[in-house]
Amino acid sequence: FIEGGSLYDVFEAMGYAVATDRLFQMELNRRQARGRLSEVLGPEYLGTDVFLRTISYSDEELTEEFNALSDDAQTAVQGYVDGINRHIAEIQANWLLMPYEYWIASFYYVFIEDLGFNFLPEPWTVNDALAWTAMFFRGFDPEALKTGQLDNLVLLQTWAAVFPADYLAMFQDMRWINDPSAQTMIPAEGKRSFMSRPRLPNVTADSFPDVSGAAEAIRGRIETYQQQMEEIGARVRMGSYAWAVSGDKTESGNPMVYSGPQMGFDLPAIITEGSIRGGGLEVSGMHVPGMPGIAVGRTPHHAWSAQVGHAHTTDYYIEAPQSVVFNRFETINVAGGDPVTIPVFRSPHGPIINPLPFDPSNPPQFAVAWAYANWGHEADAVEALLDGARATSIEEFGVAVAKIGVSQHSCYADRDGNIAYWMTGFDPIRAAGVDPRFPQIGDGTQEWTGEFRPRP
Repeated sequence: FIEGGSLYDVFEAMGYAVATDRLFQMELNRRQARGRLSEVLGPEYLGTDVFLRTISYSDEELTEEFNALSDDAQTAVQGYVDGINRHIAEIQANWLLMPYEYWIASFYYVFIEDLGFNFLPEPWTVNDALAWTAMFFRGFDPEALKTGQLDNLVLLQTWAAVFPADYLAMFQDMRWINDPSAQTMIPAEGKRSFMSRPRLPNVTADSFPDVSGAAEAIRGRIETYQQQMEEIGARVRMGSYAWAVSGDKTESGNPMVYSGPQMGFDLPAIITEGSIRGGGLEVSGMHVPGMPGIAVGRTPHHAWSAQVGHAHTTDYYIEAPQSVVFNRFETINVAGGDPVTIPVFRSPHGPIINPLPFDPSNPPQFAVAWAYANWGHEADAVEALLDGARATSIEEFGVAVAKIGVSQHSCYADRDGNIAYWMTGFDPIRAAGVDPRFPQIGDGTQEWTGEFRPRP
């Protein structure tokens, strides 16, 4: 519970309070977001670090994102980080305050593994907070770290070899596509229902190269990453549900919103609870350790929820090797081993995630790029959470929630009698005729239009 002070003061106090309670959890969150797990957990995490560094922002990009925030959002992030570091400074002055996980790890590395180094808390930066915000949201996006398009194509190509006459219709039966004309309710008794004609794939198996090896490699990296996060207690789980009821359906005449975040039962939990009354804020609710702001909460004026949304946010692009360009080098320190320096490559569509790392001296037949619609928007969540907490009308909250860079459903109710629903995040409009069930071809014919679907 934080009361009084300026905007900087309350976020500095928030960072301090959360670090006092959850510093080691935040350590794992930060290392996950920054691809620094093998630095303390050893070489078995190197592959995960390579993958995470590849799909992450560079330090220069994170600094640009911070500088693009409003003055108030920058103040909130800086205050939050300073509060974390105030507690770390207390630990450095009195090691007895250090969370026991650091003691156990240091004892293990010095006396058991004989690696000769202590695992100690390090100061945070604003880039750490923004990197974790992005990684947390990607964990909550149903598509960001899934291989559905590649798996679909493998299925299509596999069936084509066995059932050449029927594989397109078989695929349609197995992998449906949204049909805006389809009936969405059970018809009343005596009414005729209808089914629209199935939309067969507008591609054939030989429209693409054989992607089975690439799909297996990418899926393996993602599954290894998620399994390793499960093992160390840092897996971000998806879920949640909510409902809103208008005042004409309640006994009191007031609208209600119920928010039920579902993220598993971990110790420590993925979230913590908090309340701020100061700095122009009066808000209570759910906080994600390491990410400034209240993510799901209530003010004297309104309350809101957040549940996993299902926008089509991710495309895999099949790239010609000549479309791939060098982006930067990343050096990964490895406990018990030598540092490993990797090159990060990108195409115009996004990071190259297969082959990983990409070797321009030995170019493959094709490369696979990861195109993510919320790329570059995740840091705006700090802006959104701040503005959403300060909103005094449904219109102001709607403007705030539009800044959230992840596909989420949000239900809302306020003292003015309103209930509302938004779906956040960015759902790109693709080129005409593109079948979203499959990867895209990066030859310039299947580019996103640069526009997004209207936010529901």
